[in-house]
Amino acid sequence: MADISSAPVSRADLDRCVACGLCLPVCPTYQVTKNENASPRGRLALIRGLLKNELPPSPEIAHHLSLCLQCRRCEAACPAGVEYGRLIDAANQKLEQAGETSKTRSVRLLRWLAKTSTRNRRLLGRTVRLARQFGLIGLGHLGGLYRAFGIGTAMDELPRNISTFSPEEFSPAIGTRQGEVALFAGCINSMFDGDTLRATINVLNKLGFDVHVPATQQCCGALFQHDGDSASAKELAARNLEAFSGSDMPIINVASGCGAHLSEYADSNFANRVTDISAFLDSIDWPADCRLAKLPGKALVQDPCSLRNVLRQEKTVYRLLGRIPGLMVQALPNNDVCCGGAGSYPLREPVMASILRSPKIESFHAENADYIVSANIGCALHIAAGVRGEKKEPEIVHPIVLIDRQLET
Repeated sequence: MADISSAPVSRADLDRCVACGLCLPVCPTYQVTKNENASPRGRLALIRGLLKNELPPSPEIAHHLSLCLQCRRCEAACPAGVEYGRLIDAANQKLEQAGETSKTRSVRLLRWLAKTSTRNRRLLGRTVRLARQFGLIGLGHLGGLYRAFGIGTAMDELPRNISTFSPEEFSPAIGTRQGEVALFAGCINSMFDGDTLRATINVLNKLGFDVHVPATQQCCGALFQHDGDSASAKELAARNLEAFSGSDMPIINVASGCGAHLSEYADSNFANRVTDISAFLDSIDWPADCRLAKLPGKALVQDPCSLRNVLRQEKTVYRLLGRIPGLMVQALPNNDVCCGGAGSYPLREPVMASILRSPKIESFHAENADYIVSANIGCALHIAAGVRGEKKEPEIVHPIVLIDRQLET
């Protein structure tokens, strides 16, 4: 089975933190709670005790680690180079084995969606879309029923407009061929946001790239890895390595959370091929006959933590959108702070997720934008749920969708 991290956690890894406290000002949950246990330094003390068998797995430790967004902003601020992401993953694995990680029905539902077959996801996506159309989702009198079954938070996060993805395994380039790429579709994207995946294929084809979509690919495994289920994460990784084997073509992803996780697979031949769609389009030559039509309006760009803190590719989104004439592109204020839409976080910690989302919504109102642009579906779904029903509801959109709409050939 494929490993996710390149090496097991060592005693030296655990002792690298010098407790300087430079991580405290950049930690979103510490800034809200002012509780040392809700800071990277405090959590590292708990992780160290847990992994050295000095502290037993407990609900209290599980609570403090569950409150972590795993945004990894602390890693960028750490002068000692602590690999916080690897350490908390290892701690969550131990808590999972002890039966102490979150097992809410909403989290269980998300895990099932991520791991089930593509056929099941597609079928369920279509079912949810029909339920939305017939008013079976979003009705006030049904909210109590959903909450009684323990899935109210999951239903709140569902998108208003659902589009499933049923791809052809091969889409040929249009015009002069530049090369070929593979597309990582992802589990939640393919179930709820087929529009973004289709836009990606359209743009790549028009820019001269053949697009391969391996039919046997699976969820990237991030949800399982970060929630402590490393066995499932390794199983999914192994299947993806097999699905994308046999070539050296770039692997394009449209969800930075998936991209960050894929880029940290232990198989360097695979990991080094992974690239975000915005970064890829920023790195290639565009054919002279591919022009972007004018789009008057204002777009606020939300930087996903995975794109900013792990992949370090957030600037490519601004350069890509900057190609669109007439579009005013600005960063969403406080972009360095997580929005709360981190993987299963809104389902595990809905109160904190809502607190962290509120400043993003306030910024949107203050800036009076037409679009909120995000390169990660988890962030997009979480923010969309927060503005749903607003008097002026922005369009929450992936940057590639705007490029596809405006691209002329």
